[in-house]
Amino acid sequence: MEISDNRPTILMVDDIRENLIALEQLTKKLDVNIVTATSGSEALNLTLHHDFSLILLDVMMPEMNGYEVAELLQKNERTAAIPIIFISAMDKSDIMEIKGYSMGAVDFIFKPINETVLTSKIKVHLELYQMRCYVETVMLKQKTEKPKILTVDDHPENLFVLDKLLKKLDAEIIQANSGNEALTKVLDHDFALIILDVQMPEMDGYEVAEILKYDERTEKIPIIFVTAIDRDDAKEIKGYDKGAVDFIFKPLNEFILLSKVKVFLELYKIKHGLERLVAERTRELKKNNEQLKTEMIKNVRATEELAESRAYLLDVINAISSSLISVDARGNVLDMNRAAETLARRLRDDASGKPIGELLPWFTGLTREAIQAIETGTPLEKNRVAVTMNGKQHVNDLGIYPLSSTRNQGAVVRIDDVTDRARMDEIMIQSEKMLSLGGLAGGMAHEINNPLAGIIQNIQVMSNRMKGDLPKNLAVAEECGTTLETLRSYMEKREIFQMVDTIMEAGRRAAQIVENMLSFSRKSEGRPKPENLEKLMDRTIKLAENDYDLKKNFDFRQVEIIRDYQPDMPPVVCQASKIQQVMLNLLKNGAHAMADKGGASQFNLGIVLEDNMACLRVTDNGTGMDKAVCKRIFEPFFSTKKSGTGLGLSIAYFIISEDHGGTIEVESVPGKGTTFIIRLPMVDAPD
Repeated sequence: MEISDNRPTILMVDDIRENLIALEQLTKKLDVNIVTATSGSEALNLTLHHDFSLILLDVMMPEMNGYEVAELLQKNERTAAIPIIFISAMDKSDIMEIKGYSMGAVDFIFKPINETVLTSKIKVHLELYQMRCYVETVMLKQKTEKPKILTVDDHPENLFVLDKLLKKLDAEIIQANSGNEALTKVLDHDFALIILDVQMPEMDGYEVAEILKYDERTEKIPIIFVTAIDRDDAKEIKGYDKGAVDFIFKPLNEFILLSKVKVFLELYKIKHGLERLVAERTRELKKNNEQLKTEMIKNVRATEELAESRAYLLDVINAISSSLISVDARGNVLDMNRAAETLARRLRDDASGKPIGELLPWFTGLTREAIQAIETGTPLEKNRVAVTMNGKQHVNDLGIYPLSSTRNQGAVVRIDDVTDRARMDEIMIQSEKMLSLGGLAGGMAHEINNPLAGIIQNIQVMSNRMKGDLPKNLAVAEECGTTLETLRSYMEKREIFQMVDTIMEAGRRAAQIVENMLSFSRKSEGRPKPENLEKLMDRTIKLAENDYDLKKNFDFRQVEIIRDYQPDMPPVVCQASKIQQVMLNLLKNGAHAMADKGGASQFNLGIVLEDNMACLRVTDNGTGMDKAVCKRIFEPFFSTKKSGTGLGLSIAYFIISEDHGGTIEVESVPGKGTTFIIRLPMVDAPD
């Protein structure tokens, strides 16, 4: 590459082409020529054909690393004066920095590179190099007295160390052990450099620097801050704000200290060699420093604001209960919020780059639709999607929203677990249906009850009258000398009486059905009171053991009953008789189901406290039911038995939901058994 203009030329050396491109982009605002090399050998060859003002040199390179290149450059008289800034992607290491400075480097920058820091350092060293070359080529170096360095520290031992290290330079060292003494010294001497400790009693280094910078006579003296505190960007920025040209951290390293001090001693010599030129350059340098300070402050503020905005945005996203997952155009995960981490049981860093179907296996079938939505830019929403997660059935609402940015093609996937909401919706629908059916049943019961009462009453009268006209038996009638014709009449009356008796029994059964319908349609007016559920359950079991209908077909006493009661269970305010009616109905149904299946019969009875509600579980190992039957099990008049009214479970549902404000649910597997789950609110529990 031929350089034809008078602009300074920078050599950038890195074995990775992408890094060279990045460096060129970072320095494109500078008015400089750029020459690049991808190896140490190529860099050395280029120095034979170009006059470089600065070399940016990568440390780690194959064949010949940056330290070896720097060593060869330092040995060559033609290239020894070229400033070298080392660049490294390795973790910050004092050993690496020391070795770099020992090889003649003027600075060390670690990746990732900050644009402001890089351009600032380049500007300073380009200015120094050009000024030195100008003085050397235009004017003979003037012989001047030794430059003076002021070292300021409140600890004598630190001043002693500085004096020993700086004695190797061609300079006069003057010491001050306080800020006030330092200010006095600058009145009597013209210093080339001030090395100023930050932490001092009475007046710290920042205050001393501020006073020096406000005095026209001392404002141009370079100040290097020295501190023993940990590296802190805020303190460095404060130091530069007070006018510092550099920052050195204790313990002091000889190579780093001498390298930095040499720069400013050279500047002092140039100043005295060509006062006018140096004055102009110093003003420009000051202006650049002010701009750098402003840019750095703006950059710091912008970085802080960006970090705050990002943190706020992340807080908002993580506060959302919906699971949010961003994916690329192929369905691979880019990012996710905290709810999604919980859902996928993966941290966002571990999930990044993996297919969403790997994190959520149930989503695999939707991946094609998600990719199609991204390609077309059309949002996709699906509600009430039944999925299996962690071995359990869940219901999800989900949306796939393509990103509109042209830079990133992908989508945001929103997932809401609405299992509880879907269950409550079903309960609400069931409750509304039951209320409607209850009203209908109540109306029908009232309409049927009036004529039925008339029928039963008249049949009762007929039965009583006919019963009085009939002899107790035929033998008594024959003894009384009853004629054959009269006996025949008695026989006919007896048959009619039996028919009337059958009608009477049917009427009573109809009346019982009407009573059940009325119970189903009206809220109980009984007064609830605190009850011990464990004792109430045990009383219900005794009732089941003595139930007449059960004894005819099933010996309840042969059933194995497993009790799982939570200790110290608080009492529940309820109507004991109503709860017993519900539990007895469930025990009867379970007993019939176990009798139909055959084999050993077993009930599991559980009482626990769940989410401020008393939870009762009744489990049998009977025939079980399929999903279609489970959906209709609480409907009035629905029954899987050949006999019965089909009102038992619907009345149980009404008692639990309407009389007690609770819920009743069923879980069943054909051939394995059925579980009824009853939840009753506690006394002090919220709705």
